[in-house]
Amino acid sequence: MNTATLDRAPQNSLRQQFANLRRALGEFSSALYAAQAREFTVADPVIPTALSSRARQQAMEQLFSLANQHQQHSPSLSTELRYLASRG
Repeated sequence: MNTATLDRAPQNSLRQQFANLRRALGEFSSALYAAQAREFTVADPVIPTALSSRARQQAMEQLFSLANQHQQHSPSLSTELRYLASRG
């Protein structure tokens, strides 16, 4: 009876290649995470300021003007623009 024995796995086995790939991906992802952590910081929240009554009136006039311009080719858009302008 002939039997073959293998003392150790070949150096470039598929299992070894997957282990090397996993190790390389892990190192890459940790380096990428570290680079992003240095690059991005949390910004201060932006608090919107209230519009003056004149600026609000001008914005409403612009929306009504746009609604009139687009009435012929897209009446639905005109309706939406008028609705937004009326909400103030």
